[in-house]
Amino acid sequence: MCSLIANTRTNYIDPKASLEFEKGTKKAAKLLYNIKGACDELNILRTIANYQQGVQKKLINPDYRRTLDTPATWEDETAAYVMDDIDELDQLATKTEDALKTTITILKSGTANEQGKKVMVFTLVTVFFVTFDLLMP
Repeated sequence: MCSLIANTRTNYIDPKASLEFEKGTKKAAKLLYNIKGACDELNILRTIANYQQGVQKKLINPDYRRTLDTPATWEDETAAYVMDDIDELDQLATKTEDALKTTITILKSGTANEQGKKVMVFTLVTVFFVTFDLLMP
């Protein structure tokens, strides 16, 4: 990753590599935004499936005050299957979101590392010239 940001022999930042780094960060942020939108849509679908499941249970048992003693029929399983699919998609979206957050964190830490090196070089040069100036009468 450091080779994308800077040439280690000369400490020269390659503008092309820096641009690629910026594009990669923007792409990861855009994907993260899209994942967030997908999660919102999954929550809407989950709400609809919960409502559908309640309606299906009432259709199976008109006297819905008493519980069903029979095993679930295909009508009841339809909403349950949809809920299972939504839960699975939500888990995949969460895993993808976590991976993208980790990627963005790694990219940011690489930038912070490069900036830290520059500050250290600046500090050393400043200390050298200040002490040199104080030693010269």
